[in-house]
Order: sequence, then structure tokens, then C-alpha cells
Amino acid sequence: MTTDTLEKDPKVMECGSTVIQRVAICFAAGVLGGLAVVLFSHVLFASGLSATLGVNEPVSLKAPDVYRPLFWAGLWGIPFGLLIKTAWRRLYLFGLLYFLAPGAGAVYHLPADERRRVLRT
Repeated sequence: MTTDTLEKDPKVMECGSTVIQRVAICFAAGVLGGLAVVLFSHVLFASGLSATLGVNEPVSLKAPDVYRPLFWAGLWGIPFGLLIKTAWRRLYLFGLLYFLAPGAGAVYHLPADERRRVLRT
């Protein structure tokens, strides 16, 4: 493709990358963030802080167990990366809502009695 073709193509964004390239980059960034969370859970568990918060064990690093949090973190990275430009003026509000959304979803999917216990504390 020539430069003129890339400039006129609606699939190419201002930075010169296509939407699918940005999605791939955002997914990879989300996976790296998820990996940081998984590794930090092991640091907190080793320090004993997790036990005081009621967490019995850190996220497993074995093959089938570690893929789930990494995959979901990658999925959460896609909309964050694609929406960050439109939310740039209200970056802190966007970050706060984006941080609270997975927690609210997790609480929503708990059974009713467990949800009451979590929300009471």
C-alpha cells in the first residue's frame, strides 16, 4: 500500500495503525497487566498480607489456571485502549469507572447470600 492509500483508507486511524492492530496491541497490554496482577498476588501472599484479607491462596501459575485471568485481562484491555482517546479529558473518572466495572460485575455474579456478606463488610 502506498502512503496515499493509507491516508484515505477509513480502517487506518490517525496514528497510522488499523483498528485490528490497535485491538491486538490493547489485548497484549491487557495480558501484561493481568500478568502483573497475578505475580503481585504471589508477592502479597508471600508477605502474609493476603492471609489477613481472607485470601487462602494466590492465583495458580500452572498452565490451565493462569490462562483465565490473563485472557480476561486481555479482553478488558481492548475497550480501554480503544476508548481512552475519547475519554482523555475525563481520564481519572474513566479510570475509576473502568476500575469499578469488573468488581461490580463480580459482585453481581455472586450468589445472593454471598453477595449480602460481601456488601456488608
